[in-house]
Amino acid sequence: MFFNKKEKKIDDQFSSYQDREKSRYNTQAGFMVEGFEGEGLLKNVSIPGLCLESVTYVSVTPKEQYKIKIIPEPISHIESFELRAEVNWVRSTELSFEAGFSIINPSQDKTSPIRRYVEFLKIHNR
Repeated sequence: MFFNKKEKKIDDQFSSYQDREKSRYNTQAGFMVEGFEGEGLLKNVSIPGLCLESVTYVSVTPKEQYKIKIIPEPISHIESFELRAEVNWVRSTELSFEAGFSIINPSQDKTSPIRRYVEFLKIHNR
């Protein structure tokens, strides 16, 4: 019986991970972080978070909040918009920078730019 409970727990964790992966959408959007020169690629986005990558280092600190300007692909017909996000993790090498953020208080309004953008990506990432 203990084995079955443990197996179920592992299955639940795997299922949760798969659900999280399914809700992320790859993008071709650009981004700019308040206070830093340059821009990069919004690698993927979901309503709870986003991943940024760049060939230039962006000095962000885990647990700190930043204003991020998202520049969606022109085909989306969604204007650039800003949001606040908190850094969860940072990976950097000599050649690249990548960071994961949690969006602070994402709007529940379906007409908000972030929700419209995620809906656009959901349709076009199939």
